Amino acid sequence: MRLLIDLQACQSTGSRDRGIGRYSLSLAKAMLANAGEHDCHLLLSGLFPETVANLREAFAHDVPVKNIHVWQAAKPVAEILPGNMWRCRAAEFVREQALAELRPDMVHVSSLFEGSGDDAVTSIGVNGNHLPTAVTLYDLIPLVYENQYLTNVPFKNWYYRKLLSAKRADLLLAISEASRQEGIEFLHLVPEKVVNISSAVDAQFQARNKSHISDASMLAMRQRYGLSKPYVMYTGGIDLRKNIDGLIIAYAALPSEIRQQHQLAIVCSVRADDRQRLMKLARQHGLTEQDLILTGFVPDHDLPLLYQECKLFVFPSWHEGFGLPALEAMSCGAPVIAANCSSLPEVLACDDALFDPRDRSSITNKMAQALSNPEFLRFLSEHGVQRSKHFSWDASGKKAIAALEDLHARRQDPQRIFLSGSPIDPPITKLRCAYVSPLPALPSGIADYSAELIPALAEYYDLTLIVSQDQVDNAWLRAGFPIKDADWFVQYRTKFDRVIYHFGNSPAHLYMYDLFEKIPGTIVLHDFFLGDALAYAEMNGMAAGIWTKMLYKAHGYQALLAQRDEVKHPDLIRQFPCSPALTHAADGVIVHSEYSCTLAKQWQGSQVADQWKIIPHLRELPQRIDKEQARQRLGLEDDSFLVCSFGMLGPSKLNKELLAAWNASDLSRRENCFLIFVGQNDEANYGREFQALVNASRFPQRIKITGFADIGLYRTYLQAADTAVQLRTQSRGETSGTVIDCMAYGLPLIYNQHGTMAEIPEGLAWGLEDQFTVQELQNALELILSDQHLRLRLRSAGYAYIAETRQPAQIAMRYWEAIEGQAKKNANALMHITVRNIAEIDEPILEAQDITDTASALAQNKKRISLSVVYVLVTASDTDAFDLDQETQLLVEKLLLQETNWRFEFVRLSLTGLRYAWRWAWRNFGLRAASLEDDLVKLEAGDFLLAAINNKQNHIQFSDLCKYQGVIVLSDQSALDASGIYSPAMTQLLGLFQI
Repeated sequence: MRLLIDLQACQSTGSRDRGIGRYSLSLAKAMLANAGEHDCHLLLSGLFPETVANLREAFAHDVPVKNIHVWQAAKPVAEILPGNMWRCRAAEFVREQALAELRPDMVHVSSLFEGSGDDAVTSIGVNGNHLPTAVTLYDLIPLVYENQYLTNVPFKNWYYRKLLSAKRADLLLAISEASRQEGIEFLHLVPEKVVNISSAVDAQFQARNKSHISDASMLAMRQRYGLSKPYVMYTGGIDLRKNIDGLIIAYAALPSEIRQQHQLAIVCSVRADDRQRLMKLARQHGLTEQDLILTGFVPDHDLPLLYQECKLFVFPSWHEGFGLPALEAMSCGAPVIAANCSSLPEVLACDDALFDPRDRSSITNKMAQALSNPEFLRFLSEHGVQRSKHFSWDASGKKAIAALEDLHARRQDPQRIFLSGSPIDPPITKLRCAYVSPLPALPSGIADYSAELIPALAEYYDLTLIVSQDQVDNAWLRAGFPIKDADWFVQYRTKFDRVIYHFGNSPAHLYMYDLFEKIPGTIVLHDFFLGDALAYAEMNGMAAGIWTKMLYKAHGYQALLAQRDEVKHPDLIRQFPCSPALTHAADGVIVHSEYSCTLAKQWQGSQVADQWKIIPHLRELPQRIDKEQARQRLGLEDDSFLVCSFGMLGPSKLNKELLAAWNASDLSRRENCFLIFVGQNDEANYGREFQALVNASRFPQRIKITGFADIGLYRTYLQAADTAVQLRTQSRGETSGTVIDCMAYGLPLIYNQHGTMAEIPEGLAWGLEDQFTVQELQNALELILSDQHLRLRLRSAGYAYIAETRQPAQIAMRYWEAIEGQAKKNANALMHITVRNIAEIDEPILEAQDITDTASALAQNKKRISLSVVYVLVTASDTDAFDLDQETQLLVEKLLLQETNWRFEFVRLSLTGLRYAWRWAWRNFGLRAASLEDDLVKLEAGDFLLAAINNKQNHIQFSDLCKYQGVIVLSDQSALDASGIYSPAMTQLLGLFQI
């Protein structure tokens, strides 16, 4: 589970220095300590920049630095203050987009009721993307006492909006059983949705050994707070429900002999108007300034000793979520009495220590009982210490993690299909969708695939077909759908709700790359490796720099350094897939096999691949299979036994191995047996070598290479064949449409279990091991020839499988489910929704700058999904550039190629900030130039900046990066040693750029 904890409660001015802030900090640490193998992240708000460095330091040993994220928004956003409403609404959308960028499985909001008077921003599901969310529930006191707390209209509106978000939460983590029942009753929630995780106190709240406390320090503390007698203590807030007025009046009613021996200490911050009011009340009831002590703010390090030294701690609140001060006092050994309502009875677990807070005589009598009875005081103290041991942050953390795990498991239930948490229902009105793909008669398997999918997908979308070809050779498509070119699509892009791109490894898809950069959408990735087509296009002048650009975006300088050696281009094409440059920017990704996802995990990580959707390759069953007529067209006798291998010939198709097995088998010696390679022969050395082998065969007249087979000839051979052999090696994620075709036409199939073909269910075809021998293939050919029952069984099983699982109507429904599911969960897709939602906010914009700042925040919150980056600062700047000498250049290249676990980027200081030094790198390393400008760099937590700090300004700038953004600055050997990425290569790089 990928867990994201929103810690704004530790940042907001209303909570960070109060109980909610302390609770949130302690609970988060306890959850992280008990999270096991879960991938845990923290989210901080950049609207409280003064808190970020301290919180990074506080959690430095709990999570990696790269897992602490800071999101940005335009401010101010305090909701109840005039003029902030547009920014407040926009910030909610921006925050939820920032959440989506981090791709969590679960979000925990440490405090939902924030942001009325400061820049905290909280919401759940306002952006149309309902991430599974848990919220800490402290209490619902303003709702319970609405007439007292919700008299201010703007505040009331703010509070009720938060209540609506609370109701949308998937789970409420209540801090007490009383709060849990409150949530169930007042929010009308099912009990299973609210879990009591309880509370605890920090380790500092415990009784200290008095021998370790000097009389002088104790006297100084008493003098600091005006405590000259044994004192009765209260700490908390000065809030109506806290019942401070009742406590003062009850204390004043104590018998004079008790009251004269004690002081009442109200230990908390007190506003000037409250101080005047409370002192006036005290005087009215006969108390002097020596009887009632209002200490004002007390730092945390003094509080435990004040608890321990008090004669009695009284907590008279009418209503508490938990009552943390009471537990703190108990932990410190103080005798504690408290109100008999809300959560306090479960905290104290002692009826003798309780009183009725609305009956002042009850408060007075319980105080008098305690202060006049040393035995009772001793009992309260001992009971409190023992009771406090029942509470611990470790226990609360375990309960919280267990509740989140249970929720996550329930949402992963395979029996339930979720689309943003709800069962999938088709829309009443079809969404407009641009379908970008080559179409017949382009020589592309994907063109034929699209021709089958489009009519079925039209049941779910209003489709417009976007092509780059003069003619579409399919009557159904021409008659049924608007067909437009890329220029038209760019002009009318706003008309469409969805865009689908079918990318394959052929030049037929080149027009899509530029189009996708302008108008991103969902990608159907038919081939994981795209370098063949990209390299071909660049080398032949079809698309200048396209391969170089995709290599750099996906794989960085290491790929570009290898690209300089043209002799290595074939190896480079096989080594680097280039597709991550597309899929990182996609609204969603659909592939046809588990093997493609395996490749994605290898190149992009499981976090990316787990969000891809697998939809098997479709194939429409042929309307009629007429074997006799097909053979007549091909000039074959009825008793001929025809073995076919379909597709273009090449090294990856193992054609030579098939030919060798054929020549060694009985089939080659039978006059009625034929081996046909249905496809274009390789035009390079492999093709010439293969043709020579065919010519050297014993009976070459019974072996044929058809050359390019149009759809008509291709289908004729499918109908005419008796069996098919489809072999592969060096697979790069492509799906074999020919394998599906063979089964759809009822052909017994021999294949090797390589790449996507390893996923063919058992019993549908004759599967060889991935690394088979020629002898094993020969045996399979001879078995298929001799065993008619086997041929019939495989023919029937393959055909039935295609009929049951691969029909266009079935596959189209899965496309719709996948596209709509990703549109509501994928961060890139949600960005479209976020921008639209912000544009439609029905509140006046204060200034045009608000729009600019909001757009900037969205860009800053965008997350890079790739390796952490080491940014190497060169001294190239706007006004100062230098070139590396040849010796240094060669050394830098060597070092970059050694460090394969990191992505390196060269950057320069400019007047507007840190920028990429792309043009510098092209020049210094002799790389192929890509059409890229030196854009501003967006650093992320966990990145490294390798830089010389040679002046005070740089030192300040880089130190701020380290503290605020979580960037680790490597400025000298000691910093490198402490970074965790030390290596000799890094040391040399640091030395080379100390220029």
